[in-house]
Amino acid sequence: MRSVLAAELLDGVDGLARSFRAAEPFKHVVVEPLLAPELARGLAAEFRAPASGELRALGPAFQSLDDTLRSPEFLQLLTRLTGIPRLVYDPNYDGGGALEHRAAEAPRVELPYHSNRKWYRCLNLIVFLDPEWQAEWGGAVALHAEPERPERDRVARVAPAFNRALLFEVGERSWRGVEALAPPPGRDAASRVLSIYFYAQESASRRRAPEHAAPYVERPLPLTFTAGGRSNGEELATIKGLIARRRQQLQRIVRREERILDEAQHRVEELLDSSRTRYPAAAVDATRWLVARLDEHLQFVYERELVLTAALLGDEPAFTSGVSVVRALRDLDGLYDDWWAGSQLRFRFSVAMPVTEVRLRGRIPAQLEEQELRLTLDHLLVDKRFPPGDFEWVIPFSAPIRAEVVGQVVASRSWSPKRAGVSDDVRELAWWLEDLIVE
Repeated sequence: MRSVLAAELLDGVDGLARSFRAAEPFKHVVVEPLLAPELARGLAAEFRAPASGELRALGPAFQSLDDTLRSPEFLQLLTRLTGIPRLVYDPNYDGGGALEHRAAEAPRVELPYHSNRKWYRCLNLIVFLDPEWQAEWGGAVALHAEPERPERDRVARVAPAFNRALLFEVGERSWRGVEALAPPPGRDAASRVLSIYFYAQESASRRRAPEHAAPYVERPLPLTFTAGGRSNGEELATIKGLIARRRQQLQRIVRREERILDEAQHRVEELLDSSRTRYPAAAVDATRWLVARLDEHLQFVYERELVLTAALLGDEPAFTSGVSVVRALRDLDGLYDDWWAGSQLRFRFSVAMPVTEVRLRGRIPAQLEEQELRLTLDHLLVDKRFPPGDFEWVIPFSAPIRAEVVGQVVASRSWSPKRAGVSDDVRELAWWLEDLIVE
């Protein structure tokens, strides 16, 4: 294999294995260089994309690489490096092959299975084969921990340097994306890569997720898109594109779900039709399961339609998760115009999405040594003591979509500016309300 693979790989497997196991946000390792220099140059010269099943037809360099990838010696080397036994090579390069990265790709999880064999994906080897590509042109492959929660996401970036390779474990939390490409004017806006998957045959000892569509986490709105920010054509095009991509992904998933439901309905009807004088348990269980899933889906669609319709028609204020509701509290009693609250505050608000917690922010006046607040939200009752100063109180609380929430805050102490000789204000002040947020 030394005529194909770089000595740095063959002589450094143990160190690379340690790096693979310890890597964050999930198991991966960068191998540089991966290939013998002469072979890497030959692959770059023969490269044409896209190409998968016909990869050997690209030229002698690709034939030599393919011979190595399918060899027992190379598969054993990957096992030493990753700890995954009995790896399987795919001669058709399903889902991979010679590819070009031409635009940013949202983080996604790889499909768990081969498209037409009962193999599950274990590893993805990405080899960068563009000898001219510069790091400042972007196009890095990004591995994410939690792309759906940017504030907690951890990202490992691998720039597409020639003859550099990225090997990572494919799993349900192996999020991979491609960052924006910005080559200079006149240069083809494509980074050349070779993507190779390695598989294992079905094994009862290893739990894998069922077959599903590849989930994507689309890029968020630009940070410059804020109230009062300057509008420009490029940013508007980006925003419209982000909306359009989300619609496309939604339509793709809906179509796939319809196919799955069609298949489930067909199987249930076959079970029912095969029943003669009595329904077998399998037919009853399958029918109940399908009806329950359809009811769940109908309820979700109905609820979403209510939210969208209310937003489009400008219905009464209803709020989504993570939104302040303090300015739209209704039936207020016990709150003054300057947001000071008396000993008892009552209020009501509505929510448009399911709620899991409420955050109450405020301030206890310095004139009180301590304040005890007792909060009621519908049937929930909690209390807490606070010292003088600012506070934030996080309360776990569940409310369904379109819920009307009735609340009350009772304070154990209050003070009067007039009694304290500070001013002529005769009010009894308990605490100051800054914000009420639903999550």
